[in-house]
Amino acid sequence: IAAKYGKINHPIGIDYRENHPCIYEKQLKLVPKVFSKDEEYEVVVPSMEETLAEKLCIIAESTKTDVLNTRTKDFYDIYHLHGGDYDLDKFSYYFEKMLQDRGKVRDIYSLNTDYLNNEFIEKHERVWESNKGHYEFLDDEVDLKGAVYYTKSTLKEQSQRIRQGKNKVYKI
Repeated sequence: IAAKYGKINHPIGIDYRENHPCIYEKQLKLVPKVFSKDEEYEVVVPSMEETLAEKLCIIAESTKTDVLNTRTKDFYDIYHLHGGDYDLDKFSYYFEKMLQDRGKVRDIYSLNTDYLNNEFIEKHERVWESNKGHYEFLDDEVDLKGAVYYTKSTLKEQSQRIRQGKNKVYKI
């Protein structure tokens, strides 16, 4: 993929993997043109529900307190994306299915959120600040503490839905 402007032909990198292991619902998304002579093309992307489910799933799997979680951006994304314009039931279903399919959580009916505490926040503050600059967080009002506690409550809510068997079954 390249952006073309006059004699300049500049490659553009995208985060994309052929045969992504967790795409349950494939959607085509038009990649916007950067320059007037760019060609339009579409890429296969996971749905918003699936993207959010994957981020929450990774956090649910990353419970080792002696290992630094370098994905603090996921807390920011969950803070901003959860409750947005998507199907909450589908998100919940994808989250449960992803936990089962990935098999990294021993017992999905008893997800642990205790590790998401003040010690976790203090330990990850430098990673958060680094990610904030690297990914250019648009909302400066969001701090790590708020994003972690919001994610923790989202994880608890999803855990409760799993235990109560509330998730609908979708054909995928």
